[in-house]
Order: sequence, then structure tokens, then C-alpha cells
Amino acid sequence: MTLCIGDSITLGMMGYSYIPFADKKQQLVNLGVNGESLLGGVRRLRRYMRKRAYREADTVIFSLGTNDILLPYLGNRSRFWQIQYRLRNIIRRFSSDIGEFAGYYEEAVRQMKHNGYKVVLVGLPYIQLADYPLGKVEAYNSCIRSVARTYDAEFIDIYEMQKKRVHRDRTCSWGKLNAGRIADGLYMLLFPRRKDSLSRRRGLDVTVDGVHFNSRSARMLAEAVGRAMERAGVKTV
Repeated sequence: MTLCIGDSITLGMMGYSYIPFADKKQQLVNLGVNGESLLGGVRRLRRYMRKRAYREADTVIFSLGTNDILLPYLGNRSRFWQIQYRLRNIIRRFSSDIGEFAGYYEEAVRQMKHNGYKVVLVGLPYIQLADYPLGKVEAYNSCIRSVARTYDAEFIDIYEMQKKRVHRDRTCSWGKLNAGRIADGLYMLLFPRRKDSLSRRRGLDVTVDGVHFNSRSARMLAEAVGRAMERAGVKTV
């Protein structure tokens, strides 16, 4: 059994999760949570490792950190987003400082390894929002890659994989009042098989809304996860 700890990109209510595209023999358990921060995911992981339902798990796919950059970015776009960010930050504690992020991330991986889990770390993805700090994404991914090397964990650089497939310099916006995200959410809830139509309509190569995966990105990650699990020696049923 493999625990997939992540945020909305893992959950797949918005856009496509990689998990449905993975080999069913891999026994992936979707533990994604919308809007999750790194610290929030680490707290959940500690609880999961004590739960009887997950006692047979031997592998963790850890895909967190996107919201630690995304939510502060959105908070600077408008007063409405700033209020949302501040309220969420009370509980979720977003790590917008790379030093703090690195500390939390390393501690999470150390704990997973100490408990005997095989670990696959998924880097932060390529974001197609206007003026998004992609340089910061690359810096966070460099940090994750370093932790992977230190603790002999697998690392998947989904950012670089997506970046190579971006042929059009297009971005998306949810608007200052979050109306675009709400509209997208309703559309994807009502028409889950037509999410890619948003991607095509907006000319986005790797996302449906600038953040969440289209099926192309989800398939890429699923294939990369399969290869990483094979290298790590994870057994399938």
C-alpha cells in the first residue's frame, strides 16, 4: 500500500489527479487535501502513520509545497485574496521562507525514513499564472532534490517535465474575487470528463486553469511515479 500525501493536485477535484492513471497494481491511496500546506501535510502524515487502516503501507508519495508559494502569491493580487490567505494561514501555516520550508521538509522525510517507508518526493509543478514566481518554484525544487539525495529518496521533477511541453506562453487568472476558480470548480464537478476542454479553450499546455493538471500532466506524473516506485523496489500486488 502506498500513501499519496498531497494537496488539490493530488486530490483531483480540480483538474486531474495522477492516481487514476497509475497502474492499479500499485495500490495508491489518495490522501490529497484542497489548499494543503507543507506543514499541514506533515501533521496529517504523522496521524496516518499511527492509523490501523494504513498499517500495511510501505511507501509514501509526498507531493506538497505548491500552496506555500501559491497562496502568498494570490494574497498579493487583491484584498480579497489577502483576507483568504491570512485566514488559511492561521491553521495551515504556509512556509513562504525557503529556510523554514527546507526544515519542515527535511524533518518529514527523516521521519518517513525512520519509520521504514520507501519515499518518492514529487517536486512543485509548473504554474501558468501571470507573473508567478517560477524562480522560487525552482529554488524550492532544488531544496527537495537535495533532501532526496541526502535521505536516498526518489525525486520526480514534474516542473521540468511540464516545462518541456509548454509551447505557448499562455497564462490564466481566477480574478480578484476568486470568481474564476468558483466557476471552474462547478464546471469540473458537473462535467468531470470534460476538464481538458478548459485547457484547450485557454491554450494551456499542461494545466486546466494555470495550476491544476490537465490529463497530459497527470499521465506524465503517473508514469514517472511508476518508474520511481520500480527503482525504489516497491512491490505491486
